[in-house]
Amino acid sequence: MIRCWLATLWLIRHADETADRAPAWLARHWTTCPPCHARSEAHARMARQLAAAVPRVEPPPFLAARLAAVARGGAAPRAGHSGRALRLAGFTALVALSVWLVMPPRRPPVKPATPPANLAALMDVTLAEPVRLAGDPRVAAVTQALDQPLQQEFNRLLADAGSVWHSLAADFSPSPFGP
Repeated sequence: MIRCWLATLWLIRHADETADRAPAWLARHWTTCPPCHARSEAHARMARQLAAAVPRVEPPPFLAARLAAVARGGAAPRAGHSGRALRLAGFTALVALSVWLVMPPRRPPVKPATPPANLAALMDVTLAEPVRLAGDPRVAAVTQALDQPLQQEFNRLLADAGSVWHSLAADFSPSPFGP
């Protein structure tokens, strides 16, 4: 069963070759397995019919001369675009090098600072006493400094919304005085 599967694979891969070029194990298998032998005969018959159906075309003289030179062991034909490909690769390398030189170097991420062990002493606050910030004028000043830009932005947003509302009302509401 496995040999039949392998024989079928060989027929598919080597459909254009004749049965006399088959490996020895395959030739032995075809003599002992009638279905595989019939399949190989069908493939050979199909290959002969396809070869007979295709008209023979003679290559142009320059191509025939080049193929004959390669078959005799002459120089292999060169690709016509090798110079262009080399120039393109060099240009790409030059652009990549330029970008690499212009880009700033990557710096390792900054580690967060750890507070010193004597932080309470540095702040001149004892942790045993409760901290009262509600009446402290410094806290009120910081709060006002943080809230003032937000309040200004909110007032501008309300003014923009009002002007859009008035513009839409003027454009889409019917006028009491006619068009």
